[in-house]
Amino acid sequence: MKLFEWMLNRINRTLEFLDACGILVIDEGNEKKLVSIVRTMKKANTIPDSISKYGFNNQTRDLPISRIIEDPLFKQSSGSYMIQLADFLAYGLLRHERPVANTHPTVQDAFTILDKCLIKNAFSKDPKKKGIIRT
Repeated sequence: MKLFEWMLNRINRTLEFLDACGILVIDEGNEKKLVSIVRTMKKANTIPDSISKYGFNNQTRDLPISRIIEDPLFKQSSGSYMIQLADFLAYGLLRHERPVANTHPTVQDAFTILDKCLIKNAFSKDPKKKGIIRT
């Protein structure tokens, strides 16, 4: 759920940068919990303050998400090409980061093939320079 909160913050920040609003379309599962998180973060969203050159400054800011205009919409992945694509990319990233011998080479190479499409400055501190936050 913490990763979902981080993702919401990144989506909200991107929408602010683009001066846009958006909605979330999410694969079914955990509907009540995810809606609760979104609603809570719209009211209060405490995040660590900026990082100084000496590390975290142990202060926080309240930055409610304001650019996500509706509760998440839930859809079965079997009925949504976009959710299927997101699932494939997530699985491709997993197999890229943690290869398994019997994984089809196309799946393992999917993330490498999409390198030109990645928004690498989304997380410039990624040691592999892919823009990915690894937890």
